[in-house]
Amino acid sequence: MLEIKIEHFLDYCKVSNFATRSIQSLRVRLNEFNRFIKKTSVDSVKGISYRHLKVFITQYHNPSIHIKKARIWSLRQFFHFLKLNGWVDTNTASDFPYPKIEKTIPHFLTFEYHWLLLCACPFSEHMEQHFFVNGPDNAARAHLGKLTLMQLLIHYDHHW
Repeated sequence: MLEIKIEHFLDYCKVSNFATRSIQSLRVRLNEFNRFIKKTSVDSVKGISYRHLKVFITQYHNPSIHIKKARIWSLRQFFHFLKLNGWVDTNTASDFPYPKIEKTIPHFLTFEYHWLLLCACPFSEHMEQHFFVNGPDNAARAHLGKLTLMQLLIHYDHHW
């Protein structure tokens, strides 16, 4: 039911210089919405209610909070486009608040903590020259990314 309007909208996004990844995301979410709407008794765009949008955003395929946020963004953009073109009277999706996504604590050490560990570990002369003379350049960062905390601890333990 929405295929043609979705394609018109995506063409509008391309002309409006939306980023390629944004257009890809819009395509995925809106095609998903179209599949959802086809399973309902809605027969026109004007028949899509707030309730339909709410069920799609919050319950369709048990979405994560990140998917919910992407769905809200996509529907807000799409319904704005539909309103601009006179296909709906109001942007029903604009009433949905974006969910708050809590910041998570990283499960890895920062570069600074890696650096402190390296400073405490007795490495070979080559490693010392690379890390301490050259400083934390890109090569050092790349090599540091390959070292795991376990390797550092084992090395540290064997050399004391």
